[in-house]
Amino acid sequence: MRRFAKGLVALAAVAGSGCAAEAPPRPAPLAEPADPVRYACNDGSFLSVRFQGDAADVTMVDGEKALLSRLRGASSVGYAADGFELWSRGDTATWTAKGSPATACLAT
Repeated sequence: MRRFAKGLVALAAVAGSGCAAEAPPRPAPLAEPADPVRYACNDGSFLSVRFQGDAADVTMVDGEKALLSRLRGASSVGYAADGFELWSRGDTATWTAKGSPATACLAT
C-alpha cells in the first residue's frame, strides 16, 4: 500500500507540473508610428516631429525633411544627422538647423 501511495504522489506531481508550465510569451506587435509632435520655436519656425524607436522624422515648416538618429544624453533625448540637431525633454525642445543658431521650442 505504501508503494502505491508513493507512486500516486509521484504521478500527481508529474501531471500537475504540466499544467503549471507557462506558455512562451508572444512577441510584441510592431509599434505603429507615433502621432507627430508639433513644436513652435522662439525664432518663429515650426516643426512636426514623429518619434519612432531610435529615430526622429522631422518636417520643417518649409516642407524640408530630416531623419535624425538618436543620441544619448544625461537628462534629455537628442537626435542628430546632416547638420540638424534636436534635443527634447518633456514639452520643451532645442532645435538646431544647418548653419543656424539653436532655438528653444515648445510642444503645442
